[in-house]
Amino acid sequence: MKFSVLIPTKNRLDLLRMAIQSVLDQDFEDWEIIVADNASSDPVGEYVESLSDDRIWYARSDVSLPVTDNWNRAWSHARGEYIVMLGDDDALLPGYFRRNLQVIEQFENPDLVFVQGVQFAYPGVMPQHKGGFTVIANCRFIGYEREPFELSADLAREGVEDSLNFRVTYPYNMQYSLVKRDTTRKLAIDGRFYQSPYPDYYATNLLMMKADRIVVQPVPLICIGISPKSFGYFYFNDREDEGVQMLGNMPSAQELDKLRDIVLPGPAMNTSWLIALHRLLEVLGDRAGLKLSFDKYRYLQLRHAHQTLSPLGFLRFLFRNADAAETWRWLRILLRIRVRLLLGDADAVSGVLDAIHTAYQTAWTFTKPTNARDLGEFTRTSLPDDLLEVYLDARRAALEESRG
Repeated sequence: MKFSVLIPTKNRLDLLRMAIQSVLDQDFEDWEIIVADNASSDPVGEYVESLSDDRIWYARSDVSLPVTDNWNRAWSHARGEYIVMLGDDDALLPGYFRRNLQVIEQFENPDLVFVQGVQFAYPGVMPQHKGGFTVIANCRFIGYEREPFELSADLAREGVEDSLNFRVTYPYNMQYSLVKRDTTRKLAIDGRFYQSPYPDYYATNLLMMKADRIVVQPVPLICIGISPKSFGYFYFNDREDEGVQMLGNMPSAQELDKLRDIVLPGPAMNTSWLIALHRLLEVLGDRAGLKLSFDKYRYLQLRHAHQTLSPLGFLRFLFRNADAAETWRWLRILLRIRVRLLLGDADAVSGVLDAIHTAYQTAWTFTKPTNARDLGEFTRTSLPDDLLEVYLDARRAALEESRG
């Protein structure tokens, strides 16, 4: 059994070292790493060569590629039976290969093992947190489970339907998916498994719909890093445009043209989410019986405009970006929830809108401070079973408090 670890990277050699070390530290040796260097100015090739390990492959692009193209380039080099996409600022936790191999053997080679994970935010990344902290990823279908289990097709589809309604009830990050390489090849379109500006939003939901068998590993065995060099840092510090430029995942003119009557100005994250799932429905076809909520997308963009613009600026936004009928329809929606567009309190309005649509409506979030200074220290000092127990204890305590 061989695993392929795909690590796209660009100018983050300090973080890449920790990602690769987390693979080297595993208690299982039948793996390969493909480092897909996206025109780095850092000496990534020299570092890989210095490791003197023929299981680590180096593939460099001399021109800067969009993130999705670089992901597909890494995927095209994979030779393992199962693939995991690991960001250069992420890490595998101890026992990742060994424990997931046990699951694969127990459930007779499922198409997808959905592996629970923990997110590690470096000190100072979040404006409201001076120190580092961890977050156990939201995932409604894991609940209080301790042992691996097969996910029903109905629950997998419910997660996709939530995604299509711009509601996150399980994480889309590709790091959570340990997927059979043959399955990705069957689902590839014109030799490309990853599609759209948000390839993980597309691919994870595609796997949930098309994988014949999905097994869930509830023990956190991956760690997703949020460092000062991560998109998450730019997003949480209201610098989203810089993060988009860093990743090079701007929607193409062709992608935007397909949805020109739907797309509104506002957060690029929502628009890329829209494009990813529109592409998903193109691939699945009408027979899937799924529908993308254009109204919810536009609602999110309108909410952002209402929160950031003056009342007059918001009205100009409406009339500039929608025809008259659409404009008045949205005004009626906002009036029905008793939002006084011109005279209302902005904070109160934002609170009402947040209550109506929250991305994590159905999942409980666990956050815990950590003294770890970086991802390497965190992975060396964290045991997956301990993380699971702390998470479950905190979740039970929160449930009891809500009842009391």
